[in-house]
Amino acid sequence: MRKTSLFRVSVLVLTLLLVLTMSVFAGLGNGNGHWKWSGGIHAAEFGGGHGFDKWFYGGADPNYVWSVHYELISGDVADIDIDDEGSVDYYYFEIDIDGKSDNIIFKATDDTFVLDPTDPEFLDLDDIDVEDPVILLIDKDADYIEGDGDDPDMTDDVAGFILNADIGELALSVFDNTLTDIGGELQLDVTSGTEIWDLNDDDDDLTEEDVRNTESLAYFSDTSGDDPVVADAEFILVLNRTPKVARESFSNGGYKYIPLRAAASSCKYECRWISAEDGILLTRGETEILIRLGDTEYTKDGHDGEFSAPPLLKNGKTFVPKEIIEIMDKAGKIL
Repeated sequence: MRKTSLFRVSVLVLTLLLVLTMSVFAGLGNGNGHWKWSGGIHAAEFGGGHGFDKWFYGGADPNYVWSVHYELISGDVADIDIDDEGSVDYYYFEIDIDGKSDNIIFKATDDTFVLDPTDPEFLDLDDIDVEDPVILLIDKDADYIEGDGDDPDMTDDVAGFILNADIGELALSVFDNTLTDIGGELQLDVTSGTEIWDLNDDDDDLTEEDVRNTESLAYFSDTSGDDPVVADAEFILVLNRTPKVARESFSNGGYKYIPLRAAASSCKYECRWISAEDGILLTRGETEILIRLGDTEYTKDGHDGEFSAPPLLKNGKTFVPKEIIEIMDKAGKIL
């Protein structure tokens, strides 16, 4: 009997100590159940599901939330047409996109890069042949011209073609100070053997410092560990030194606004305009968020919430208060 009672007392004491410890940490937080790592890059959460928020701040400035400008798609070249219009040759690559039933035509010029990252070198558009497997780097907000009749849709928002690599060997993201991607899932390991280029600069004396806080494309062959996976970077191409959301953020009435489409992309949501009356629908899995321009109220999975300021339209794009990141990223929670 004495041993049983002593055991129960010990369990009770340990439970009280645990509760007290959690309370102390919560008291050190920012008032909403979070606390910050000293680096200001990721935010850890109590009782969370994934452990890290799916975004990170630009440097140490919490006013900027970053997202990728580009995306990667893969497929096989179905057809190639070349049109000589004056001094410019236009290449029309019809691509059979992996996992899609309809082909897409990508219009390219000599400004469109062709890259072999396995033995790093820039190639020419003429080096791409019919039936070649290719990976395309395109604008996430690419505009498509609807094809006539049986003709495929077409876009000229293609930045480059990547040859001789598998899409699983590529990482495209904004990489933070620790060279970790937006989702906190993959971290680049840069060594003396890693070649680093800048798409917009001929400087060939780059280091990992030039990759931090940039949108970059990395090629790797080996990985190790998990949470995050560490990728042995063999080649890195810096695409953008001023990531998209940071560049387009602005203040209005004392509130920080960010572009909705880029914010949705950073949290892996799909964004669909319904109508001016019915609003804009954001979806990720079974989670749905409905917002309306000029209205501070929103609905998440049937529950009503309220922004600190209304979404607005600027230069034809929808902008929302930056708190949308927390609202979107805490799936199943109303903030």
